[in-house]
Amino acid sequence: MKSILFAVFLFSFTFSIAQNSMVADGFGGRLWYNPTNYAVGSYSAYSICTGICDTLDNQLYGWGDNQYNQLGLGQTIQGVSIPTLIPNMTDVKYYTAGYICGAIKNDGTGWAFGDSITGNPVQILSNAYFLDASSDVITYVKNDGTVWSIGNNSMGAFGDGTSGNFSKTIPVQMQGITNAVRVATTFANNLILLSDSTLMAVGFNFAGMMGLGSSVSSTLVPLPVPGLPKIIDVKANTGGTIALAANGDVWAFGRDGNNVGHDTPYRLTSLNNIVSISGCEDGYYFYFLDADKNCYSWGLNNHGQCGMSNSTNRVVTPTIVATDVVDVMAGELLTYIVKSDGSLWATGTSNQNRSIWLNLPDIERHIFTQMDPSLVPTACEVLGIIPYLSCENSTYTLTISNFGGQAPYTYSIGSSFQTSNVFTNLIVGNTYAITVRDINGCEYTTTTTIYPDNCFKFPASNDTEVEEEFSITFPNVFTPNGDGENDLFYFPNTGVISMKVQIYNRWGQLIFKSDQLNQGWDGRTTAGVSCSDGTYYYIVSYKEKSESDWETSTGYISLLR
Repeated sequence: MKSILFAVFLFSFTFSIAQNSMVADGFGGRLWYNPTNYAVGSYSAYSICTGICDTLDNQLYGWGDNQYNQLGLGQTIQGVSIPTLIPNMTDVKYYTAGYICGAIKNDGTGWAFGDSITGNPVQILSNAYFLDASSDVITYVKNDGTVWSIGNNSMGAFGDGTSGNFSKTIPVQMQGITNAVRVATTFANNLILLSDSTLMAVGFNFAGMMGLGSSVSSTLVPLPVPGLPKIIDVKANTGGTIALAANGDVWAFGRDGNNVGHDTPYRLTSLNNIVSISGCEDGYYFYFLDADKNCYSWGLNNHGQCGMSNSTNRVVTPTIVATDVVDVMAGELLTYIVKSDGSLWATGTSNQNRSIWLNLPDIERHIFTQMDPSLVPTACEVLGIIPYLSCENSTYTLTISNFGGQAPYTYSIGSSFQTSNVFTNLIVGNTYAITVRDINGCEYTTTTTIYPDNCFKFPASNDTEVEEEFSITFPNVFTPNGDGENDLFYFPNTGVISMKVQIYNRWGQLIFKSDQLNQGWDGRTTAGVSCSDGTYYYIVSYKEKSESDWETSTGYISLLR
């Protein structure tokens, strides 16, 4: 009797990086979540062109309102409804927007533009890793874990021990922080997430949104937020803060969905297994995405930004407003979501009737309405590739797994494209250029060389084995934290005589392999380096005692320490 148990979340993701954080470092999301190539600000929307629309690689585009020069076009242009090139914003890998906006380029330089900061984008600093922008402040995290801010420090959000000063383009360093990974920036304060998952807060404790209790009205140096578990992401709006825990719980402090303030963190008990959170400074609402792709909203809905009917002014309890969602971006008065088929939807409104609706009439909407993403230069998401080489009887076969983009796909190894992802009769020593192309013409290319040592060689069939019960289980999470429980990732089985496992990170790099039956992965690379929390991809091939054929399964494993 054959019994195969699946416990795997299936999804597609893109390697582009946008509003909702860089996930590959173990912060910014959970399980399968990875941000798509869209973002929204207070009244505008953005996307990066990855080279398929023009000759400028990773060019940032924007559309919607430009009242605060948040599109970097100069304030004589009030807004655009067609995605428009933002000057000086090529080679961009990460960006975020409010009334003022910021970006990080692939060379690590941090840039800013908008409102009181500058007209066209200018470089602010180097060695940048992460940033968040609000209505008055932009805060950067550097690769060394230090935190730097520009803008209006009237309420002490810079965390340098002062308040009241204004720094237009010269960044000011926050005191006492050397291991930051994320920030959530508002007009009044900064929330700083450290690499050990501790959350810090600095500035004015408006509406209790710093979570420091009623006795702390403000602080000019960062203080730890008490009462929180291990946190992996944080978002803040005008009066509230939410923090995503490693186990999928969500904690909140400050104004809730009914506009009532809370001075200390409390768990939103109606939310479980959340993979992503979203919110925008100057907004009064939040969004949540769970592992089953259900999308929840919570907070003010006066312009339909929560995706509820116009009779609902406030969403008091987190409520499902969309399903089959893989990404969500909450602005001030508008929200974008992306569904698993790649379709783009929006609800709410933009300011001054500057359209964020692309092909649709510029009106206020109170339910999610589908848009035409083909008008966006980056409607095609970037694809990722993992090649898998097998050989049997001196025949070499290449099987290509790919992620992101929109099906159907075609495949090439240097010549013409085909619909099958399997290529046979490859030549030892040859290097092949593997290309995957999706329905929108978006491509991703990598190379692989056919080496016998990298090939999965199927052992000879043993037809004399006695047939017996067969089963194999495919787990989707493990916790290699040394507590003696679930510290190893392996495939519990009965009746398996041979097994080979390969595990890849998000960039398609092989980090672990084994041809030993039931050898577990301890969350380290072959060099013994601990891997960060995040999602990994596995390929497992196994042979049953009762059958001579080999079977291969693929899936995702979440590493949580």
